[in-house]
Parts: sequence; structure tokens; C-alpha cells
Amino acid sequence: FYKSQSVSIDTGRALLEKLSSVCDKLYPNAPKIQNELVNRHELSSAAAAARLRLIERLLQHSSEPYLGMDPATKPPEMSMYLSVLQEARLHQDGPDGWAACVPGEDEDTCHVRPVLLRMQEVLEAAKGRRVKVTALFSEMKSQPFGVRDGLCPLLLAVFAVIHEQDVAFYDQNSFMKQVTGQEFHRLIKAPENFEVQYCRIAGVRTVVFEQLFKVLHPDKKPKSI
Repeated sequence: FYKSQSVSIDTGRALLEKLSSVCDKLYPNAPKIQNELVNRHELSSAAAAARLRLIERLLQHSSEPYLGMDPATKPPEMSMYLSVLQEARLHQDGPDGWAACVPGEDEDTCHVRPVLLRMQEVLEAAKGRRVKVTALFSEMKSQPFGVRDGLCPLLLAVFAVIHEQDVAFYDQNSFMKQVTGQEFHRLIKAPENFEVQYCRIAGVRTVVFEQLFKVLHPDKKPKSI
């Protein structure tokens, strides 16, 4: 049995502070996203459309600054890009150009790294078996992460782009050759129909690359990839 504890709360501000403290203890790994358009449980139709446009750009233009958008314009998806993808360091300009990435520990100011790593853990633990998208969303929303419904599809899209060579999607048991904005729109509408399979093939690709390089350039040593 637990003894109940009385808490003295005199003002509305004190109540909010107490609730915030409780939430911090329950969800210590929650992302800190400052965008009220997408960081909520239910999105407006306009916000949902902007999120989908941002996901489409992420899937198609991750190698471009601002995902190919004009930074001088101010559509809702630009706001989401700046406050989520850019602020959280999920889209960066690195040695090989612009790309989606998991931020390092020292730059994870928005605390998105834990939930992205957890997604990878869940998929790797399946050992090649498919994992339902609903199960991934449930994992993201549960303790200690507490990701809100509006943000889950966007984080899944980021994860898919980061691991595009190792992740396969299935729609009602049918393998999807490519995942575009249209497919992600269906996924958001009916996530129970979709599954994700994780299969790291980097080692195989490296061997194939090295063998092909030897054939094409027998006098040179292949660079590591």
C-alpha cells in the first residue's frame, strides 16, 4: 500500500510547475520540440498537410539545404523544418554534404537522440522480423519518451531516411519498392496496415564495392566507405 501525500498548491502557476515536475520524472527522455503546430496529439488539417509536405521533402531532398525550400518564404512546413529538423540537428551539413542524421550526444539539445536510438533497438531486436508501425509509435509514445502523436510520423520519416539502406517498409504484407509522400500519407492514415523491417547490409555493400573497385581499378586501393 502507498501512503497518499498531500500537496499544497495555492496558485495556477504552482499547479503547472507541479505537473511539469511530475511529467519530467515520468518522461525523462521526451524530445524538447518548440513547435505547437506538430508537437501535439491532434493536428489541425493545415498542420497535418504541412507535416506531410515536410515529410515529402525529407524523403526526396534530404541532400539539399533546407530540403530544397526557399528560406525566404514562410510556409508552415518551413516553420516545422526550422524548429524540429534544424533545431534538433536532425538535418545537418556534414563532410559529405547535407543529410538527415542522429545528433551526437553533445549536440542533442532537443533530446531526440534517445527515441531514435530506441527505434533502432526495437527493430534490431526483431532480428529481421517485421515490426508493426503501430508498435513503433506505441514505443515512442510510452515512458520514458512520451512523444506526441503529431510528431511520431515525422520522427519515423527521419529514421527511415537515415537508415534508408537498411530499412524496408511493407503495406499490407506487400513490399514497398520506394517510400514517397503518398505512401507516408497512407501510413499516417492507417498505420496498422504497415510494417518495418530492419536488416543491416552495410557489410555486404562494402564487400561488393571493394570487389567492383578491384575489377575497374586493379592498380588502386579502394577507399573505405
